[in-house]
Amino acid sequence: MDRVVGNIKLANQVVTIKNVEKELSAENTEQNTTLNRYNLEAKKVKEATLLEAKKA
Repeated sequence: MDRVVGNIKLANQVVTIKNVEKELSAENTEQNTTLNRYNLEAKKVKEATLLEAKKA
């Protein structure tokens, strides 16, 4: 009986770990999306600044 209880606990831990991994993966994806958006905005600002500097 102890072995069954131990197996159930282990199975629950595995499920918990998988759920945490999914959450972290989703957060990572969201952070990467945000970072890419900031990088794109920075690139646009840089290009606009260089264009303005060339006009002056």
